[in-house]
Amino acid sequence: MISIRRAGLRVFTTASLVTMLALVAGNVSTAEARFGIAGMYHEDLDFGIQGRFQTAAAKKLTIVPQFGYFFDPEVWDANIDLHLDFKGSGKLNFYGLGGLNMVADSDFDNTEFGGNLGGGFGTLLGDSARSVFFEAKYIFSDAEGFGLNFGIMF
Repeated sequence: MISIRRAGLRVFTTASLVTMLALVAGNVSTAEARFGIAGMYHEDLDFGIQGRFQTAAAKKLTIVPQFGYFFDPEVWDANIDLHLDFKGSGKLNFYGLGGLNMVADSDFDNTEFGGNLGGGFGTLLGDSARSVFFEAKYIFSDAEGFGLNFGIMF
């Protein structure tokens, strides 16, 4: 018999993949799709690493699925965030963010779902398409707390 937590994880994972595939197949050129890596910090979960995908969903709206791993304790983290871009100056871009969050222990025996709200900024590196970013967000769930992400997009 499948536990409710595992069933919830499967629903979340399936919905995430379907959303990403629909956006990528429906209205995104390869020039708008970007991949990145980040370091993560959460006040209760310590430090981790993250991979992310970023694609335009509308003129000032970006969808950013993320998957991360915290080292101590060993915890998996998945997010689907929407970024609302604000006008920046020059190469600097500011955005607000909100999204869905899932945190699970390394065996997926304890899985928690929630949401997050925050903001961030990014800046281009020279004349290339690479950029660095910094985000701060608050996670609303049983794994509630303040988180920071810092990384690079390619």
